[in-house]
Amino acid sequence: MGLIRDDSIFYLVLNDGDNTFDNEKISKVDKYLDEVEKSEGPAVLVTVGTGSKKFSTGFDLHFWAEDFQNLMTSIPRMQLLLARFMTLSVPTLAIINGHAYAGGLILALCHDFRIMHDGKRKICLSELNLGMALPTAYNVITKATVDIQTFRKIHYAHTYSAREALEDRIVQDLYKDEADANKRIQAFADKFSSVSIHRAGIRNNKEFMFRDDLQKIRTQTFSES
Repeated sequence: MGLIRDDSIFYLVLNDGDNTFDNEKISKVDKYLDEVEKSEGPAVLVTVGTGSKKFSTGFDLHFWAEDFQNLMTSIPRMQLLLARFMTLSVPTLAIINGHAYAGGLILALCHDFRIMHDGKRKICLSELNLGMALPTAYNVITKATVDIQTFRKIHYAHTYSAREALEDRIVQDLYKDEADANKRIQAFADKFSSVSIHRAGIRNNKEFMFRDDLQKIRTQTFSES
């Protein structure tokens, strides 16, 4: 994973295959967001996966299997990171280049906008297929960012195609190829980067937008209520 700046665009690049998260990667991305927050002038953040198959599949399950404490420490840390994405003081866009499952889809939902490759890509909150309820934070994030009927469908571990994700407004648009994605990224930056000189205002607006959700996202895990 890396952070690249090109003029007003910060690219958060997910580039390690399944783009899963462990404590080290959570710390790395947290520092990247620090860098974005400390920057000045027009800016947007674009999170993009590389390759043709995966955007992100959420947590690194091998990391969890190594030690139960890895699970216990990484979940609350990831929730704090997700809250940072939701309240970041610049406009954000997720480019869903490949499959986005479980926490990978949740990561995308924490961005202001999402576009998805118009191909054989799938997105799914797959926890119920494993007999697991969604963690409270995931439920809260999903309910806060998609329509209620979409939330009803998505929590059943329904697997979405790109076209269906667009129809249910999980994503705002589809793109055809890398050139098309780059065109849409530039249009996003042209439209929204200038407003990011008002960083405090953006953060305050987002904190208000998710005011009733952020405490749960930052503090609760699994199906805790």
